[in-house]
Amino acid sequence: MLNIIPEDQRANYAIATLYLDKANNRLVEAQIQTRKEGAYTLDMFYESEGDILPDQVVVSFEVEKVKIPVRYLAREGEVDREAYKADGVKTGKVILYLTDYEIAMRE
Repeated sequence: MLNIIPEDQRANYAIATLYLDKANNRLVEAQIQTRKEGAYTLDMFYESEGDILPDQVVVSFEVEKVKIPVRYLAREGEVDREAYKADGVKTGKVILYLTDYEIAMRE
């Protein structure tokens, strides 16, 4: 485990915690706490032991203030605007699949 704390007070994140698989020299999880944009967790899944890059990354997030205008989330009348604005923390998840990539090593 590696904790990263920014020295610059203007940094966007407050702390990042990285979980490393030392035996295979790779990152398996990252937890990032931001100052204004909420918290993010990235879970990396590898197909085989020798893989350098994950084949799947699951990004989970929590945000308190969604900056997307409500009109972009649904058609008029489908979203209760007042209830949406009153809700607290919003959570979400994005799953990324990495396939058909090529890694070029530099010397």
